[in-house]
Amino acid sequence: MPMNSGSYRPQSPSSRPAASSDFEEPPIREEFLEPPIQIEEPPMSQQEIDAAAADELLKIAAEEERALQKVRKDLQAKDTFVVTCPKGCKIRVKEQHRGRAGKCPRCQSDFIVPKKAATGKG
Repeated sequence: MPMNSGSYRPQSPSSRPAASSDFEEPPIREEFLEPPIQIEEPPMSQQEIDAAAADELLKIAAEEERALQKVRKDLQAKDTFVVTCPKGCKIRVKEQHRGRAGKCPRCQSDFIVPKKAATGKG
């Protein structure tokens, strides 16, 4: 029978290979498994140890500074307000000092802390 190379004949369902979902992979036996490769790193030099310790100390110092700044900010927000001395320096003053006289810590000029907060109404 002469073969016609230009025609296509689909395969019948029974002659197709099995689908991949029908295939079950056999379990791998433990004796064929290789142990994981362990790479030993060389020990750290004293210079590397010192650098790592310095980095750790820097992290601790930065955390402490952030905590201190938070405490300062909280303290500034409670019972304080800002006044301006006659020369223009800004000073944070506690509420309990309203109506009292004081000296600017920067320029040493005398000023009086206002008794009431200034209102924006005019």
